[in-house]
Amino acid sequence: MRIESMRIRSYRSFRVDDADLPAEARERLSAIRRFDGLRAAGCTERTALREVGVSRRTMYRWKAALAASGQRGLAPKSTRPRRVRRPARKPGDVEAVMAMRRKHPFMGKARIQRMLERQGLRLSVSTVGRILSRAIANGTVPPASLCEGRAKPKRPRRFNGWARRWRYGDKAERPGQLVQIDHMTVSRDGQTIKEFRAICPVSRFMVARAFSRATAATAARFLAVVAEALPVPLESVQVDGGSEFMAGFEDACRNRGVALRVLPPRRPQWNGCVERANRTARIEFWNLLDCDLTVEAVSERLLRHEFFYNYQRPHSAIDYRSPNEYLVAHEAAQPQCQMS
Repeated sequence: MRIESMRIRSYRSFRVDDADLPAEARERLSAIRRFDGLRAAGCTERTALREVGVSRRTMYRWKAALAASGQRGLAPKSTRPRRVRRPARKPGDVEAVMAMRRKHPFMGKARIQRMLERQGLRLSVSTVGRILSRAIANGTVPPASLCEGRAKPKRPRRFNGWARRWRYGDKAERPGQLVQIDHMTVSRDGQTIKEFRAICPVSRFMVARAFSRATAATAARFLAVVAEALPVPLESVQVDGGSEFMAGFEDACRNRGVALRVLPPRRPQWNGCVERANRTARIEFWNLLDCDLTVEAVSERLLRHEFFYNYQRPHSAIDYRSPNEYLVAHEAAQPQCQMS
């Protein structure tokens, strides 16, 4: 806590606790102090503004707010409009939506809106959605996910451990970086196989193994296989939000020092390399497989397919070279360290 005194109208001292300020106000106050410190040290105004990272107009607007209202004046102003749109629905609209939802608990806002429109009640889809959202929050009606067999809605993943959310624009720049991992289920004649597949998006080098189950422990075992089979160091991996890539798999990545990036929900296109490799495997391997779907029978044939994929098969994405040929050319193109 710091005691400050300003010559305001009452000429009384007041206390300001930085911890009570909003985070944005503290950042602005820190920027002002760094700017003043740089100016006092002899830096030009342009240099000080560039180091702080704000424009001249913004800096002096913050300083004016600080002089006029103290540190509280640096808090961001409310963006709430002066005139807020009032709900246009009638008192009976909420009861009609609730009655339709209780009759059809699996229906969402669009279907309920169309059902009510057939009965002569015209509401927008957004209005129905707002009514349902408020009712679900209040516990008046359960979410539609209960009809899918879940006791409660699926909660978003919390990134409070080793894993981090994949950000738009993240892209592998060298072999071994952001290796994409996924698993798919293959069923035939009552038999089921879980296949895990990893592919380097730069070199297209692929590692695949067959398992009987798709669990976090299985995914952790597969990670060890990938780290050993990949001809380049494994720096980071990219996965979807499946449960098999949580818990033990996240711990395995931490223990190996491999960065883990998790894709947002319903974005398989950002895992495009491994998704395309899964399709290729279905066409070139699984459709031609002539043995029982057991781990023992599939594993040997899958290893032969992996060898063909990495060392013989031409890939259009890397100029019709095999992944091994690409890695050899990439290694030769790297500058060699000279011994002094």
